[in-house]
Amino acid sequence: PIQLIAGRTWKGSLFGGFKSKDGVPQMVKAYLDKKVKLDEFITHNMALAQVNDAIELMKHGKCIRTVLSVSPQ
Repeated sequence: PIQLIAGRTWKGSLFGGFKSKDGVPQMVKAYLDKKVKLDEFITHNMALAQVNDAIELMKHGKCIRTVLSVSPQ
């Protein structure tokens, strides 16, 4: 409701101020320049048909990041 924000000053933002138009290309460049390591976080590669298995891994905390591939493995 407007009563909650009237007369208030907001600092920061809900999403950390990330601007995807500028931020994504910078992040991709940092990855390609090997300044940011992401591959170490991929613990599983699975076919899209295994999406339910991937969800179970996530629910039980048995993966960090699973990549689902549209083409068969």
